[in-house]
Amino acid sequence: MKNKILQLITVIAAILISAKAFSLDLNVGATLWYANWEPHWEQEFRDIFHDQSGETTHFKMDDTYLIGPIVSFRLGDTFSLTANMLYGQYTASCVKMWYETSTKSIYSTMDITKYDTDIILNYRAFAYVQFFVGLKLQHYNLSETQRGLYDISSGAISRDLLSNSYGPGLGVGLTIPFDENFAMLLNIAGIYLRTKVEDSWQENSGANPPSYIYTLNAYGINNSLSLAYFLPSYNITLLTGFRYQYLKYKQADVQKTNYNPADEIRFDRDYNNQNDIFGGINISVIYSFSL
Repeated sequence: MKNKILQLITVIAAILISAKAFSLDLNVGATLWYANWEPHWEQEFRDIFHDQSGETTHFKMDDTYLIGPIVSFRLGDTFSLTANMLYGQYTASCVKMWYETSTKSIYSTMDITKYDTDIILNYRAFAYVQFFVGLKLQHYNLSETQRGLYDISSGAISRDLLSNSYGPGLGVGLTIPFDENFAMLLNIAGIYLRTKVEDSWQENSGANPPSYIYTLNAYGINNSLSLAYFLPSYNITLLTGFRYQYLKYKQADVQKTNYNPADEIRFDRDYNNQNDIFGGINISVIYSFSL
């Protein structure tokens, strides 16, 4: 499926670029995004071990910077093809009270690597209005280690959570000019993602805990509001603004390996109706030239 999507993108790009009736404008640049992330698995981390002791769970995810390139081809005043990739690393921690025969503190640390890619075909219908259709690719890899908070010599429990998503988006963009070189840009889009999550655990004690493979459907929005200023002497555009993405996940299927129903109190996994919120301030610098 992914190969077919990439082939389709390549064909569209080739058709547009080979259209000799248009002049080809190229824009290249970089984006820096300081983003807060409330992942769809946050609640599940709070409930890793069901708390029967009445103690409070503490979960914290640090904000971080994502950075990546922007490439855009503009053909005449009608069509453009844009690709933007972002990369960042998050850290999170969780302290949970686990009660079985007695209360124990579990300390969990998480390192998350995240990639987010958007490929968009724009059609300018009016002077200040454009419609666009696109493809979103989203990936993250989470590595977690759990230890007893006061017994760090005990065998660690480790976990790998691998998520890959892809799907289409459709939206509208508005340009509100303030003068010749200064404008506000508003983009509103709806997106759908098909997601596969692979969740595997390891225990140094030799136990064989369960692993899960989830198939999820996500529906949501991906909006941005920016101010753009063009420096004509340098052919550079500066943009700053806010970007917000909201997804609601629906669980379509789950496959379980080494599954023991008696152990589900410790490894309860359910992503159905969970929300994923991703937003923050972004800054972009784009250089324009013609071929």
